[in-house]
Amino acid sequence: TPAIVLAGTLSLQTYKLSLTGAGESSNCSDNVGVAMPLCVISGGTFNYGSSTVSFEATLGTSTIAALNYYNLQTNPATGTPVFVFQSGSITVYNNFLATTTQDAQAKINADINDPQITINGDFTVSQGQTFEASNSSQLKVGGNWQNRGNFVHNQGTVVFTSAQTGRSIDNGESRFFNVTFDGQGSWVFATSTTLEGSLRMVQGRLFGDKDLTIKGGNLDCGLTCGDIDFSSGGTVYL
Repeated sequence: TPAIVLAGTLSLQTYKLSLTGAGESSNCSDNVGVAMPLCVISGGTFNYGSSTVSFEATLGTSTIAALNYYNLQTNPATGTPVFVFQSGSITVYNNFLATTTQDAQAKINADINDPQITINGDFTVSQGQTFEASNSSQLKVGGNWQNRGNFVHNQGTVVFTSAQTGRSIDNGESRFFNVTFDGQGSWVFATSTTLEGSLRMVQGRLFGDKDLTIKGGNLDCGLTCGDIDFSSGGTVYL
């Protein structure tokens, strides 16, 4: 059964909302033909508080509504479900997690509808999960990046925006396309990393002792320029 806000306010406060079904399109009059486990109709309000919204369908395709969340999670137990982000603007004020409680192999797709996704905290993809990035809308991440599954860049851009120091980027066996650093913090690549597009260092500091390969594009700064320091042992290959 989907959670539908027709009027009034759904305030989650500190609770976790677990959505185990794919949703029913007929109940969301603003989104006819789209299966949405969480649906906020015009006139309704969704207050995320410091909650977690967890999409847990084990089959079919579910649409993740273009809302603001605190923690946003896909966490099916089994199966091969698909979770598609709705078009529009989506802000996750804390962490995004693509996980499974057992052995599900889910696909999380931001490429079909190309939403503007901003994650202020950590981005985590666990083993067996696949995240498909938009090829036209930037994916902004303010925290750490940990990929133990599969990140499909689709020739898109990831922007790291942290103002904190010591943020870690671990993309596992996957590759980035374009990466931009545009925050006052610092980042370290936890593993050797390959970019198939360009690296832009607008502000902040990138350091580490792992190799960085930029295969298909350029290394530049934009209007301002941050620092790149691999003097502790890493090498940048262009």
